[in-house]
Amino acid sequence: MMVLHIARRELGAYLVSPFMWVVSAAFLFINGFFFAAIVGGFSQYSSEAAMYGQEVSIASDVVAPFVGTVGLLLVLFAPLMTMRSLAEEQSTGSLALLLSSPVSSWEIVLGKFVGLLCFWTGLFGIGMAYVPLLLAWFSDTALVPIAVAGAALVLLAAACSAVGIAASSMSGSQMAAAGLAWCALLFLWIAGFLSEFQGWLGNIGDTFGMLAHFDELTKGLVQSNDVLFFALIIFFSLLVAQQRVETHRWR
Repeated sequence: MMVLHIARRELGAYLVSPFMWVVSAAFLFINGFFFAAIVGGFSQYSSEAAMYGQEVSIASDVVAPFVGTVGLLLVLFAPLMTMRSLAEEQSTGSLALLLSSPVSSWEIVLGKFVGLLCFWTGLFGIGMAYVPLLLAWFSDTALVPIAVAGAALVLLAAACSAVGIAASSMSGSQMAAAGLAWCALLFLWIAGFLSEFQGWLGNIGDTFGMLAHFDELTKGLVQSNDVLFFALIIFFSLLVAQQRVETHRWR
């Protein structure tokens, strides 16, 4: 199947790219720093809370804030991961060569999306495996909230990747693609803060704010409207990328 072939090629390109390794190392280092800070703050807070008989929770006081921090870093780092996906193909002329072969524009876009999502999954699974292991070893927290939070991160990574691929299809310049993806993702993320307001502003934040939908998932609350929100972002972003790729077939 051509989608899997393109995905495998795309994943291989990521694994041999020094730039991707540097970006991944920076992403994991910053995540590790924030995890240590959150755990340290929780340790101090829990000891003080015990003196006053207050209850603490690993899920709400450690997992949720850490996953929220990782989510913001995803929004910031995803454009760096996706900027080359289609922009490089356009600048080098390899996209036209690829379109001349018996492969559809959907297969190209889906192959690149699947390859990038496999890279993110591997990055989470290998580079951040210490988080659930440490929490399970040093506490008796339930694994379900951790699993849901992990699934939320993969879903967010998929949405950010789809937006980044759509932005990369708009230009042959990788920096322009990264800038466009940053603008789109930061708008969707910041729109979530509008949910704190009343009236129509709050409705906009609840409907279009990525942060509002992601926060619910980090708390272990799986609701159909939150999952549907990310599914729609993925679908429409990939549709935009497919339409842009298709235009190159007829040039």
